[in-house]
Amino acid sequence: MNRETELTSFHESLEVQKKDILNSGEELMDKKVINEEALLFAKFELRNINL
Repeated sequence: MNRETELTSFHESLEVQKKDILNSGEELMDKKVINEEALLFAKFELRNINL
């Protein structure tokens, strides 16, 4: 492999890793939103129980 091919391959590898990281970040944000919604629902339910 020549140097240009190695660099292109390395760059493509970094792009794949970048996409994986971004996808992981999106999944974590989705889970965070779900957790926040569940927490709000639980607080609402506790208020109803205490009434």
